[in-house]
Amino acid sequence: IRDRYYHAENSMSFRVNGNQTRLKIDSNGDVCVGNSGNPPWTETGGNYNNISLCGNDASSSGFLNLGNGAAATNADFDLARIKFHNGGTEVATIKATTATSDNGDADIKFFTKKAGSGLKEILRIRNDGFVETMYDQNTGSYSLSASPTPRLRIRNDYGGDGIISSAQFFAKRGTGAASIFDIGVITTSTDYELSLIHISEPTRPY
Repeated sequence: IRDRYYHAENSMSFRVNGNQTRLKIDSNGDVCVGNSGNPPWTETGGNYNNISLCGNDASSSGFLNLGNGAAATNADFDLARIKFHNGGTEVATIKATTATSDNGDADIKFFTKKAGSGLKEILRIRNDGFVETMYDQNTGSYSLSASPTPRLRIRNDYGGDGIISSAQFFAKRGTGAASIFDIGVITTSTDYELSLIHISEPTRPY
């Protein structure tokens, strides 16, 4: 292994395997792993720092592997986390955990933080593909004189008439067209309309 400080660009490179650069720290504090120390993208604007993992060409890739060193066999075991901070405060986390005592499964959990509270899990993708929101605030109650607080929002920010925001239910058949059902709202120039659309077309490209 060799290290090299390149004075012309104020960068530090680490070379291995036939004097090939495999890790580079540039003058902005950005770190590149792979691609001979030359990532194909950069961060622009502000004083951002970047960690890049990328392959050397179109047939290679960069991967980030997170996990424990040996297979865990206890349920809800914390395998890896990505933490987001605002200053010294952790404000959001993405966590992978074992789902059961089987070391071949995992859930992905998303945590956020409100001022004055600790981190709370707000979304989970289970190992079987089931997605659920996690909500424990009392604003979720409902009475005849009030509107319920929604748990999930599907949003379209493109302004104008005839704009749809919808959720789609898709069930694939063994043969023939899939069963498709859309539920959404469509904007008009005067009000908002609820549109319930059932689509089942043999020519639909799924």
